[in-house]
Amino acid sequence: MILQANYFLCLKPDIITSCCGSLFSTETGSLVSEVTALPSLRMKVFFYLSVILTITSGAYYYLKRKGPYLFSMSYMVTFLSSVLSLISFISVYFYELPTHHCPFCILQREYGYVGYPLYMTLLGGAISGIGVGVLMPFRNIKSLTGILTSIQRRLALVSVILFLAFAAFVTLRMIFSGLILEGF
Repeated sequence: MILQANYFLCLKPDIITSCCGSLFSTETGSLVSEVTALPSLRMKVFFYLSVILTITSGAYYYLKRKGPYLFSMSYMVTFLSSVLSLISFISVYFYELPTHHCPFCILQREYGYVGYPLYMTLLGGAISGIGVGVLMPFRNIKSLTGILTSIQRRLALVSVILFLAFAAFVTLRMIFSGLILEGF
């Protein structure tokens, strides 16, 4: 997380790049241009269903200490849906322009540097959530048994909190945006 934070803090968003022009051009037929063309209503449903799955499995793991792999896998799905949603519809609400899908421009001053807290909650939650499953094989080591359970529960709690913050931030922006897409 420290390396990722350092990377984002050292970015120079005021330097002109061709990311928007080359990544999101419909003429190139790239994967990114295909993602921008995904129907926003379907992506919203996919995004919010994955949020519900992750929050539910995270709460279940935290409270019952069961289902760590389910939680970790659900977080990977939610991370993927969040990245796809960020490109297909979330960024559009921040720009209030239905043709601007760049996930990097929200890091700029014109948009209040809103991308930084967005990416920190998303990536911090992903690292924590996936970490729960990554640590599972090490729980069989006798000297780690007691401490890993505690670490995994804290990771699950942190990831759920960070992802709830991400989802709340996105939802509030969608509600209070002047742009209206399919659904809301």
